[in-house]
Amino acid sequence: MERTERQVALLNSELKYKDALVKGSIALGSLLVLLVVILYWGGVIQYRQNQMFRLRLDETAGIHQDRMKDMREDMDKEVNLRDKVVEMERLLEDFSGDKDLNEFELYFKRMGAEFWEKLDSRFPGLQPHDKRLCAFIYLRLGTKEIAAITHRAVRSVYTAKNRLKKKMGLAQDADLQDFLHSL
Repeated sequence: MERTERQVALLNSELKYKDALVKGSIALGSLLVLLVVILYWGGVIQYRQNQMFRLRLDETAGIHQDRMKDMREDMDKEVNLRDKVVEMERLLEDFSGDKDLNEFELYFKRMGAEFWEKLDSRFPGLQPHDKRLCAFIYLRLGTKEIAAITHRAVRSVYTAKNRLKKKMGLAQDADLQDFLHSL
């Protein structure tokens, strides 16, 4: 009987050992499955974040490409304007009165007819020299450049600009170039 009790005790302890081994294996398996799921979802989240980053990067690159295209177009316009200014300077080199002023007006009317029409309709009382100053300002010429073309002092061009602002009803601190481009 003692031997059977020992065998029973041994069988019980072996059963407990196997039971603990099965429970440990289940727990370890569950942890491994949980770890795999966590790693998988972490990878999915990282992948999605990378995709979002790539999309933002592509979008930013597209915006920058659009800006560069706009800048190139602006530069092309400026080069075109510079060419026109050079041609106008050549026409005005020997400026000697109304005849040359009329030639300038004819040339400018050909290249900026809409501007001339809007200027005449909005400000019919402008003198020819005022219109010529508006044309130079519209062409984005600076005060020094206008003075050189018209053979006037820089200060007199500055004064003429202020008088023109008054005639047009603009404030002294208003940007005449922006105003003329908005016509």
